[in-house]
Amino acid sequence: ELRERSGVDIVIIARTDCRKDQGIDDPLEEAKRRCQAFRSAGADVAYAEGLRDEREMQSLSDAMRGTPCMLAQVEAPGSVPLTPQQAHAMGF
Repeated sequence: ELRERSGVDIVIIARTDCRKDQGIDDPLEEAKRRCQAFRSAGADVAYAEGLRDEREMQSLSDAMRGTPCMLAQVEAPGSVPLTPQQAHAMGF
């Protein structure tokens, strides 16, 4: 609606970081729920901070099928970042 009224072409990226909230029983499921709510509210891109591994990345991507998801990776001891091709194949 804002795009139509303003005539400005913008991209809305919605972000959540459920890992920071200690009161959440299942942070991944909460992140997926929030990202789906963002999509329903009109977000163009979803970004869930703190995905820990490929399983979580794939789970979010599967839940958001049809909506672009942004992926940020931080190198840490023991982690191997995905290549751009791997991330693309997973839906990012």
